[in-house]
Parts: sequence; C-alpha cells; structure tokens
Amino acid sequence: MAAAQHRGVVEPILERLLSVFAHRHLAEYCIEERPWRALLHLRKVVGTHPDDDVVHALMGLSHALLGNFRCAVSAYRKALAVAPQNPWYHHNLGHLLDVGLDAPASALRHLQLAHDATD
Repeated sequence: MAAAQHRGVVEPILERLLSVFAHRHLAEYCIEERPWRALLHLRKVVGTHPDDDVVHALMGLSHALLGNFRCAVSAYRKALAVAPQNPWYHHNLGHLLDVGLDAPASALRHLQLAHDATD
C-alpha cells in the first residue's frame, strides 16, 4: 500500500481506521457499566461510518440502558435500515416499543419477525 501511495495519503487513512476501531471497541468494552461513555465513542464512529448497523445497534443498547427509550428505538430503526433481516434488532426494537414506549401493537410485527427468523 505504501509503495502505491504517497506516505502523506496513506498515514491519515490508517489513523482514521485505527481511531474508528478503537472507539468502537472501547464502546463495546464499557457499554454495560458506562453506557453514556459508550455513546461518546459511538458518536465518533457513526459520523464516519453511518452504514454500520452494529454501531447503530450499540447506540440503541446504550440509550436503552440509560432509559432513553425514544432514542433507543430510533437507533435500532437505523440499524434495521442497514440490516433489515437481523432478528436481534427486531427483537430489541419490539421490546423497546412494547415495554419502553407502551406501543404493543407496533412491537408485535418486530417480535414476530424475530421469532420467525429463529425458528
């Protein structure tokens, strides 16, 4: 890679990749005990990788742990926009809609999709 590109081009690309990798893994590491800190790391990743469904799902989990259910629902919907067949995202979204937002009618479709995918 270095032979094909000038060092000034390659180094910034590698630094951004390292930064994204570090922020994502730091978020995963601290999400249970410090979900607010995980969100700070994930915000840095989602800005450069808006099509990463896992990052959106981790943001959903962080918000859910903080009790920010509307934000959590929004994040899981973004994750599903990227990965519409993921049963875990449907499952989590269904529970958030049902319990967090008291919208069982909206939750049913997502819970059914999750259930059908795991059969």
